[in-house]
Formats: sequence, C-alpha cells, structure tokens
Amino acid sequence: MTKYDFLKKLENELRSLPSNEIQDIIRDQNEYIVEAVNSGRSEAEVVSSLGDPAQLGRTLMAELKINAVNDMSASSSSKLNKKSLSGDFKKVFQASLALVALTPFNIIFVLGPFLGAIGCLVASWAVSAAIGVCGIVGFFWFFAKLIFVSAGIASHLSVFFFTVFIIGTGILSILFNYKLSEYFIKLAISYFRWNVNFVKGRA
Repeated sequence: MTKYDFLKKLENELRSLPSNEIQDIIRDQNEYIVEAVNSGRSEAEVVSSLGDPAQLGRTLMAELKINAVNDMSASSSSKLNKKSLSGDFKKVFQASLALVALTPFNIIFVLGPFLGAIGCLVASWAVSAAIGVCGIVGFFWFFAKLIFVSAGIASHLSVFFFTVFIIGTGILSILFNYKLSEYFIKLAISYFRWNVNFVKGRA
C-alpha cells in the first residue's frame, strides 16, 4: 500500500471528526512516514508498520473521545453543575461507542458493563428525586396541618422534624449521587484508556 492510499483510507475512517482534527491527524501521519523514509526505510515498509488504516483510525477516534471526556471532567470538577455532569456522561457514552467500534469484544467488556452501571446510577438518582419530592410534600403538609388542623404542639413538632429529616436526607442523597457519578466518570476514563492500550498491544 502506498502512502497516498494509506492516508486516504485513514481520512475516510476519520470522516465523522471535525475537518481540522482530521487534517491534524493526516499531517502528523504524513510527517511520520516522510521522516521514516528519509531515514532510509522504504515507504511500503513504513506504511506496513502502521498497520490497517481503518483500525488505526478507530483507535485514534477512541483516544480523542477519551481525551475529550478527560478534559471536560477536569474543567468542570470544581463546579457542582448538572449541565456539566450531563455533558460528561454524553462524552463518556460517545467514548464507549468508539471503543465498541474499535473491536467487537468491547460489546461485552465495555458497552454491557457501562449500560449496567448507568442503569444503577439512574435508579439511584430516581430514589434521590423521590426523597426530594417527599420532602417538599412534607413541607407543605406541615404548614397545612399547622394552619387547618387543630393539634397539640407535640404533633406539629413531630411533623416538622420528620419533614426536616426527609429534606436533609434528600440533599445528602443528591450530593452522594453527584460524587458517585463523578467517580464513575473517572473510573470509566481509566478503564477506557487501558482498553485502548490493550487493543494496541501496549497493556
């Protein structure tokens, strides 16, 4: 395979990336081949050493998506921000799909566990939301009982403290799930990096 054919196939595999990223990758690969040829190796030998351009393209795309997750997670780690967290999960999901495209066995070792973990996180967030709703309902219940129901002070206090307990539990549950989600993203990034290195034969 000639350098031209190799770079065209690689460019075709990278077609879903922004054009500036594609050009950067193609330029880097071209410079590598030119430098290797100038050092005395044949063009065919250098191109052959790079392997299948389609596989290389999938590997590079997976690495780019993993780096995007890592960069976004690092930039938003100091902000308790629902939007940034949802953006992290979107990037992680895109990275997991890139890994599945990288090699078929990742359907079992990446996509399956990832979807299972996401399911558990969604369930945990749903429980937190339910607790929060119960706390809000309890808050209005306390004031309705205080205004419309004639009861002793002990009864009103019991409702008040129960409502405070539910609201506090809901807040702690939300904070716990946020930290758990952040930890999951960091763990996913580490595993994705190991997976790419394993496929490339470096692990």
